[in-house]
Formats: sequence, structure tokens, C-alpha cells
Amino acid sequence: FDGGYFVYDQGVDQEQQSASLQLPEYNVRVINRIHHKDLGETAEASFTQEKVRFSDGAVRLLSRAQPKSRYFGADNISPYAISAGDALFTGPKGVNSELLIALAGLGYHVEWLHHQGRHAVWPTNKQRVATMARFISTKSVGKSAHHDHALLDNLESTGSVDYDTTCLLRDGFSRSAMSGEAFVALAPKYGRQVPYSDLVAKCFAQEYTTAGNIRAIITQAPKELRGIARLAVETASREIAGETRALVNLAGTFDLHPLNIAHEIAWIKPLINGDNGLYSRAIPDDTVGVRGFLSMDDMSQFAEHQLIHADHPNLALIVDHGTHVEGVNRSMINKKVERFKSVMNYMRQNNMSLTGLSPVDFLTTEQAYWIAGQQVLTEAA
Repeated sequence: FDGGYFVYDQGVDQEQQSASLQLPEYNVRVINRIHHKDLGETAEASFTQEKVRFSDGAVRLLSRAQPKSRYFGADNISPYAISAGDALFTGPKGVNSELLIALAGLGYHVEWLHHQGRHAVWPTNKQRVATMARFISTKSVGKSAHHDHALLDNLESTGSVDYDTTCLLRDGFSRSAMSGEAFVALAPKYGRQVPYSDLVAKCFAQEYTTAGNIRAIITQAPKELRGIARLAVETASREIAGETRALVNLAGTFDLHPLNIAHEIAWIKPLINGDNGLYSRAIPDDTVGVRGFLSMDDMSQFAEHQLIHADHPNLALIVDHGTHVEGVNRSMINKKVERFKSVMNYMRQNNMSLTGLSPVDFLTTEQAYWIAGQQVLTEAA
């Protein structure tokens, strides 16, 4: 990928290659995809859902967005689709649905693969109990990313897309940012490139000890409770100002189905075991994009991520004020959408190519960020 503007020394390349070789293998494919329902349409795009069954027994819901050529014109739709997923304990509604609609409204195809939950098998017989137990005990961000790539392989082989599946953009928040990092790291193994990725609030580049986890919970929990209160006040203020169903949409983000709760609780251990650091070290050296962090989120281990990404000179590390949960407030979502809008504008100004894309192209407002270990300030556009 020639979109960078740095020359890398061979030692850095060897370090990344060594990290890539350490990634665990996982062979999985799509068995079938079944239409679940139509979600409706906007002026810019149409939306559908499918249930996807994988060869390892996983059943996951897929939300798909297809921009309308009659609205954008065939030449103004991104040739690069966005791969996305869910944060912990969330589902296809609420904030996730709003972001899906917003990204499609910019002219992107979106393939949003939701995590196992209400569409997983109920443990109604001995075999299904064993299947559920296996999934609950063996979850990992790597396996989730392999599912994403297997889905794209299937979409291509069945003629279900009109874009090139060898080149994808990636979005993610929290758990999806961590599986997104795995998606980027594994992309070369699947013959894919990821010319832009926007991953916010990934956590635990290093595993804590049991005592460390207890200290982290004691320290972080009060911050998150205050963050939840601020998020509720911010959302209520928008509703008072005239935004209909703002509180309902926020509450609907969280999927409280019993199967979803069971699977999501099982995700906690693999999210704090340091796998994120393993995959973060294995992403290609020329990776372009944003890694966002929250100033009051100790789980993000920002200092460790600074060290990891010092070898990625096209990757901007940004820090916004707030706790982990406040990463889903309206301001943060708007900033993410604006970055993807800037990427789209760059494509439209460059014959729908992302060659040469760098942080100055998608951080277009006044924004302090770290790149290759150095702090930089993007001047206001």
C-alpha cells in the first residue's frame, strides 16, 4: 500500500512480521446467509438484515447498508465498504443504528456484523448446551475478526456485493475497536488492505494481574458511573431541545435479551487478557487512520498504546475528554462521522483513490494528536 509518506527501516518491518506470525490461526467459513428483514430506507440508502451461520456453529446478525446510486450518482459512492461491529452489551439498535445510517448517508456500503446474542442457539438439548458452552469459553477478538473476513469472502463468492472486497475500511468502538484491530492485522492473510481505520476506546493492550483488575475496577467504576450520568443528562438535554426519542434510542442501544447477556458476560475475560496488544502490534506498519482514546478511561492503557503505535507513522492517536462510556455521546459520534466524511471528500477529490491519505486529510478541525510518538496539532480548516 503506497498511501504513506514515511520510509520504514527493515527492523520495524521484521518486528511487525514477527508479531504477525504469532497470531493464532482459525479456519472458519460461512455456511449460509438468510434474509432476516428489511430495515427500510432513507433518501440516501437502503438497509437490510441477514442471519449468518458460520462453520464453527456461530449465528450472527448482519446489518447491511447500500447507498443509492440514483441519489449519489454511480461515481460518488465509495469503492471501499466499511466493516463494523458492536461494543460490549450493545446490539443493532440505538446509537449503532444511528451510526450505520450516518455512514451510509455519506455514500459508504456498510457491513455491520453484530456479535452473537439473541440469534445464537438456545441451549435446548445436550448438543446445543455443548455448543453454547464452547462459544462462551472460547471467545476472542481474533475469532471475531476471522468471522468478518469469512463473511466478506462469502459476499464476494456469492456475488452479493458490487464493491471490491479486497479493500475495506474499518470502524469500531470499544470491543469492536479491539476486534477491528484484529481485522486490520489479519487483512494481509486474507489478501485484503485496509486503507483507513477509525477505532476508538480499545482497551487492555496488556493483561492485568487479578489484583490489578480489582484495582482497575475500584478506580474506574466511579468514573464510569459519573460518565453515565453525564451521558444521560446530555441525551435528555437533546430531547428537551426537540430531538424526538433521544432517550429511547440511547436505551435501545443496549441489548438485554437473555442470550445476549450470557454471551456478553463471557466476552469480559477475553477483552481484558491482552489480546488487543497482540493484534495491535501485528497491524501493517503503513496502517493509516485514527486510534481514539478517552481521557478518563484507565482501561485504555494509552501510554502502552503510544509505545505500540510509535512504529505506525500514518496512524493518529487522539484523546477526547470523557470516560469509556461517554465514547457514545453525540459529540464523539459526530466527530467520527466527520472523519469518515473527510475520507470520502478526499476520495472524491482524487478519482475515488485513497493513495496518499494522511492524518492531515481526515483531522480537519483543530485537533491535537500523537503520531509516531510525537504530539502534533492540526490547524483549524
